Amino acid sequence: TKNNALDFDDLLLKVLEIFERHPGISDQYSSRFRHVMVDEYQDTNRVQYLITRHFAKWHGNLAVCGDPDQSIYAWRGADIRNILDFETDFGAPVVVKLEQNYRSTGVILQAAQAVIRNNRGRKAKEIWTAAGEGHKLTLRVCADENDEAREIARQIHELRTHGQRLDGIAVFYRVNFMQRALETALRLARIPYQVIGGLEFYERREIRDLIAYLKLIVNPSDAVAFRRVVNVPQRGVGDKSLETLVQWAADRRVPLHQAVLSQEALAQIRGRARAGLAEFGELLARLDPLREQDAALALDQVLEAIDVGKWFAEMDDQSGVDREANVEELRAHAAGYDRLVSGEANAAGEVRLRGLRGFLQEIALVNDTDGLEESTEKVTLMTLHSAKGLEFPVVFIAGVEEELLPHSRAVAESLGDDSESGVEEERRLFYVGLTRARERVVLTHTRERTHFGQMSFRTPSRFLEEIPPELIEGSEPDRDETEMLGAFDPPLQVAEVRVGDHVDHAHFGRGTVERLVGMGINARATVRFSAAGTRELLLQYANLKVIGRSSR
Repeated sequence: TKNNALDFDDLLLKVLEIFERHPGISDQYSSRFRHVMVDEYQDTNRVQYLITRHFAKWHGNLAVCGDPDQSIYAWRGADIRNILDFETDFGAPVVVKLEQNYRSTGVILQAAQAVIRNNRGRKAKEIWTAAGEGHKLTLRVCADENDEAREIARQIHELRTHGQRLDGIAVFYRVNFMQRALETALRLARIPYQVIGGLEFYERREIRDLIAYLKLIVNPSDAVAFRRVVNVPQRGVGDKSLETLVQWAADRRVPLHQAVLSQEALAQIRGRARAGLAEFGELLARLDPLREQDAALALDQVLEAIDVGKWFAEMDDQSGVDREANVEELRAHAAGYDRLVSGEANAAGEVRLRGLRGFLQEIALVNDTDGLEESTEKVTLMTLHSAKGLEFPVVFIAGVEEELLPHSRAVAESLGDDSESGVEEERRLFYVGLTRARERVVLTHTRERTHFGQMSFRTPSRFLEEIPPELIEGSEPDRDETEMLGAFDPPLQVAEVRVGDHVDHAHFGRGTVERLVGMGINARATVRFSAAGTRELLLQYANLKVIGRSSR
């Protein structure tokens, strides 16, 4: 009203308002359009449903096309009851079931059907294909999100060597924060990719802002980073005030971080901008001692210093939850880097720069596109919600585990709900993901995952249990850990150790292997040493010698 403008939702509401208040106008349009057809009817909301009734009330010639098993947009207003209750709402229509599928192989359809049959809110149908049975679904159980990403990259590389084009491969995930590990693995493997329906992880606004702050800690003279975050969160520093400061600094050949602390420089600036720049200068001074600290500690201090709640509130869009999850993923990545290069893993032989400097160096390495193949062939990364309507010869679905798929929010919404509407929509989302594949489906989940700063043990998704085991290969949940360690085919040989083995280490002496996690270059063992206590070692560098074989 203030801007004398309407968005799409307003246009719908205003049309419905006119029809409800002026039946004559509704009748006029109903008689004008003698046949009404609606596609993707399962995605209509309440307002669209009521408008459809107005259009069809005069003659009743209404045809709708839709699949309730693909209704996945309740979060933006879609109401599955519109299609489930169609026969009740519009009399006794002729129902034509379109059951032949022209996309997927028989095995893929059998798996998808087995899953979706567990939903009560649906219309029964039996999809079939003339395309043959095809390959079984592949299931990979990985140690953590980084192992998962590397396993996906490894399989994509293998598919490529056997002639599969990269533009025929898609990787789906439930939530955006999962992009970080996937992008890192693909970049390091020199596999070109594109993100559909969103930005690359390190291109997202909140991630770029935080990395700019971290860069300023390590290099206070970074003028690009200074300009990016001088108003993050808002400090009232306009372009004119900033240019005044920049010119003052240039004239005296001093960096901006020194200029912003100068009373002489600030005297050139008026109003709110002066206070904002003074505040920013004080913040940078408080952060300066963090230069030699661990990456996670530095990031935590930045988040506290900028008042992260205020910062999120200023981003006046609908991505608050995603932005928070992305920030937590960056924080988890920083903590993981700190763990990897600290303590005994470093003593065991790994050479990496520790702390914040090393973390920024690793990010720069991952984001370095020099040598990354420029190609029209690219693997597609996207959320499951973005995948609807598309198809690919090969589909990977990452993170098929409880709290991700189905999402924890959907599970919480379904508690006490006899219809289990939240979980049923998540099941439809998984169904959509499966049926995007023409030839192959690879499903992955992890045993551990870092989310919101916490490493937690993960449970395979309930949806995996709904797929008949004869349709899946590689689904054994208790595979030998030595098989898991060898699955990635690391460039360097690692010791073939088992839980319970007695081993000898050149520095820590003799001990017993208590736990094995990870694969390839990230494979690591928890060893209880007689003299040195319990240590976690990277197997690639630890050079463990087995002196007593476990009988397990």
